[in-house]
Amino acid sequence: MIIGVNCCHLSNKTDGAKTRLINFYSLLTKIRTKTRFVFFVPKNLDLKRFKKEFNSDNTIYHKIDIFSYNVTKRFLLGIFFWPLMFRKYNLNYFDQSYLPLFAFFKGKTKIILTIHDLRYLYFSLDFFYRYIIFKPVVKFGIFFSDILITVSKNIKKDLKKITNKEIKVISNFIYNNKTDLKNKKLLNNQFIFSVGHSEKRKNLDNLIKSFMYVKLNGYKGDLVICTNQGSYYEKLQILKNDHPFSENIKLLKNQSNQAVFEYYKNCELFVLPSLYEGFGIPILEASYHNKLILLSSIPVFKEITFNKLNYFDPKDPKKISEKILSILKNDKTKKKLIKLTSRVNNFYSSRKIINQFNKLFK
Repeated sequence: MIIGVNCCHLSNKTDGAKTRLINFYSLLTKIRTKTRFVFFVPKNLDLKRFKKEFNSDNTIYHKIDIFSYNVTKRFLLGIFFWPLMFRKYNLNYFDQSYLPLFAFFKGKTKIILTIHDLRYLYFSLDFFYRYIIFKPVVKFGIFFSDILITVSKNIKKDLKKITNKEIKVISNFIYNNKTDLKNKKLLNNQFIFSVGHSEKRKNLDNLIKSFMYVKLNGYKGDLVICTNQGSYYEKLQILKNDHPFSENIKLLKNQSNQAVFEYYKNCELFVLPSLYEGFGIPILEASYHNKLILLSSIPVFKEITFNKLNYFDPKDPKKISEKILSILKNDKTKKKLIKLTSRVNNFYSSRKIINQFNKLFK
């Protein structure tokens, strides 16, 4: 069997889709030793570093003359290029982790489409883009897929409004236990930690605003946020600079996976204030380190944590601060939440989930 994996959306930065792809295929390539895997990668991806994630003899890497951020060219690949690759490598399956893919001449190749979220239906201000472009693209992409996957029941519910096709829910997991200490001085401090791209839906601005109330109520530590140079970064930087406790806010760009895991390991509380997510891999990363976790009250966060952790109204900085303080000041609550965190970590077992994924390839 030969499985093709479309990696043309990947860059050297870390995001949920990249984490999922590496986690799944770093295990699957070891489980399916008689299967060949062809990874199609963009020219701006560090291929040497990418190969180290797999370290298997049954992998092939095909570099394509495209940048991961070139959405238009990626779209054209779906029409003209992929059918040629299907035939060249005689692919049985082709795993597609982003939209669109309109493979009109796919032959015997079965297409697996994973939809991580529908953020552009909720966080695009342009009505035309939402309903005239994005929604039809989703429908066409689903139409040409043979196996449709999403990452949570919450996203499956949204997809049911668009398609009648069978939808499989295959959750995320984490597969990383190697971390390197990057900043001894910072990690020796007491701090609250958060992580997320610089986007409106990540709601990091309200977390920064809430930190003022936390400090005014006597908190001695810092707020550490790992983010990237996204569309919202300048706003976050301005908020930090104008903040009365600016010196206690660390806004860190483009940190390595090892560094981010070190912040997880050393924080006293992890806070994820998102307004919208398809899943929430950082929750698994924090639970892996048995951390206190505080989440926004969005449905998908309650789903993947069994509605057992502590949640807050993400649109109200004052309420965010009240939840933070109530957890940090109550030792009984801390012990209870850490036990529940362990349950989350145990539920999203890599063995269970990868076996579910492996069964797709017949």
